[in-house]
This record gives sequence, C-alpha cells and structure tokens, in this order.
Amino acid sequence: MKKLWINELKENDLLADQIFLVVEKATPMAKNNKQYMTLKLSDKTGVIEGRMWDNVEKYNNFDQGDFIKVTGIVNSYRDNLQIVVKHTEKIDGTDIDLRQFVQSSEFDLDEMVETLFDFINSLEGKYIKKLLNKLFSNAYILESYKMSPAGVKLHHAFLSGLLEHSLSVTSLCNKMVTHYRDELDIPINRDLVIAGALLHDIGKIYELDYEKGFKYTTEGQLIGHVVIGYQLMNDMANLIEGFPYKVKMHLGHIILAHQGRLEFGSPKTAMSMEAFIVHSADELDSKINMLKNNIPYLDDKNKDKVWSPFLKNLDSNYAVNSSDDISKLKDNDIIQRRRYLELENGKIKQSKLTEKDKKQPKSLF
Repeated sequence: MKKLWINELKENDLLADQIFLVVEKATPMAKNNKQYMTLKLSDKTGVIEGRMWDNVEKYNNFDQGDFIKVTGIVNSYRDNLQIVVKHTEKIDGTDIDLRQFVQSSEFDLDEMVETLFDFINSLEGKYIKKLLNKLFSNAYILESYKMSPAGVKLHHAFLSGLLEHSLSVTSLCNKMVTHYRDELDIPINRDLVIAGALLHDIGKIYELDYEKGFKYTTEGQLIGHVVIGYQLMNDMANLIEGFPYKVKMHLGHIILAHQGRLEFGSPKTAMSMEAFIVHSADELDSKINMLKNNIPYLDDKNKDKVWSPFLKNLDSNYAVNSSDDISKLKDNDIIQRRRYLELENGKIKQSKLTEKDKKQPKSLF
C-alpha cells in the first residue's frame, strides 16, 4: 500500500500497515478501569496522536523509538486529527532511513555548514579562531553539530535543528554588534559574541540522542548542555598552547549564562555586554520558532481558527502574525466599534444640538 504522509491524512482515511516512528507511548487506565494506549507517531512531515482502545495487552510489545506498522482509521477529536489504532506490528528499523520519519531542517545542510565556517573565518582573534577551527575539525563534533536537534519538543526539534538555530542566533548577534558597536559606538567584542553564539548550545550534541526519535541522554539529564558545553570549550581551549585565560573565562561565561535565568538552567545570569547579546538572541530565536510551529495560519482547512492553543512556555496564546492572514478575519464588531471616531468628530457639533435632541441621544451602536 502507498505510504501516506501525516500531512496528507484526512478524516476517515483508512490505514493499513502504514509505518511510523513511535515518539511517545503510554498505557494509562480509563475511568472504567480498562487499559488503553496513547501514542504520538511521526514521519518527516509531522506528528499525529494515536489511540488504541481494545486489545492493548496483545499489541503492547513496542516502546518509544521503535518503528511500527499501524492499521486503523483517521478521525477528528477536538478539531485535531488522530488515528484510532486497531492493531500494530513492531518492525526492525535497522535499514530504515531516519530522515523519512523525523522532521529535518528545511535549509540546505551543505550551505549551513558553509555559513558556519564563514562566521569562523570572520573572527579576528588568533586564539579564538583557532579554538573554533579545532572544535569543528573534529569529525564527531562536526557531524553531531550538523545532525542534532536543538530540542526534544519546544524549539528546533528536528534533525539539524541545532545547526539552524545556532546560525540564526549568530546572524542575529552579528546584526546587533553592527547596530550597537558600529552605529552607536558601544564597545563590544565581536569575536566573543560570534564564538559564544556558535558555541552556546554545543553541549546538546551530548545532551540529546537522535538515533530513534529525540530524547535526553543520561549525561544530558544529569549534567545538561550548559555545563557540558562549558566543559567542552574549556577542554579544547586547554589544548591550545598559550590560550589567553581571560578569553576562555569570558567565552565560558557566555555559555554558562545563555539561558538567562537561574530557574531556566543557567548557573550564572548574563553579566557582560557580550553575554547579554547572546542570551537575548537565543531567547528571541527560540521563541519565534515556537510561535512559528504553533500559530494556526488561516487557510481553507482552518479558516476560522485565529488563535494558537495556550502555549505554556510562552505563557499566552497568540494570534496570526501576518497582514494577509489578518485581512481574512471575520469580526462583525470591528466596524461598529470604529464608530467612536465618528462620535469624537461630532463633539464639535454638540453645542448646536437642541434640547429635544439631547433628551434623545442616538445609540453609539
């Protein structure tokens, strides 16, 4: 049977032995004390939820990260598609191309790597450039930096997400240096900013596992990417004879402070101009990506949806973010509410109203 991609599925589609990657799996108990199964299934086009209501014990032979064949029917629940799973079959994923079952960056990988080295080559300091070249000449580090996601769920949670996010943050930082240093004459060390932006999340190459879906490694859970990245930078810098301690200290501070707040996992808050720039760019880029992934753009499929669901990590829900989308909104009250302008303009004529007119004021609406 032809492979149906998740973004092609429609309500009432019948699925027979369709292959998906299991992203999440749970087997809770229903109110009637009957066990059921909840799933999140993925392919390269997206993620869809699944529910199995019957024969759970019979088919409960796979785990998160496994590939399974799914037979069932697509239905709609609370305006979201989901698969009602009838039966599953675990399959060997050894020869399966992971890129067909997890989302990847939409940008060309070779071009992103070229941009990475363009930024490195733009550095002026002898030692800091040598450090970046030493790090990314390591085949394992470069390959992991190219392929790793930047997150499991929240932002840039796709293959090569770490590289895409890091380059975006670096590009933002470069523009901020141009504005504040070159145009407003504020003293900023560009080398520290660019190197810090490229390395701020490098610890994620050890924090996240992307072999079968995205999950945290034991090292990632116990130590975290902030400290791992700081240690990695220090270890490499210590291999370079004569590397200035002051540069290592300030670059280390940028990595340690990039999360911005102690409760977000930063051992230190930003205490230098360069650290504050990298933190600000990192926060902006991650939040914009979260919005991009959650705002319901208006189209024929969801033309009446103009708000995202409540985004816990952004502490709000959000409206559509383009003028083209906003022009499609149907709000019958807008024109009526605008009539307050007419009333404002009419104040000049208020003194000319007769007593009879004043006793019978016209309704604003």
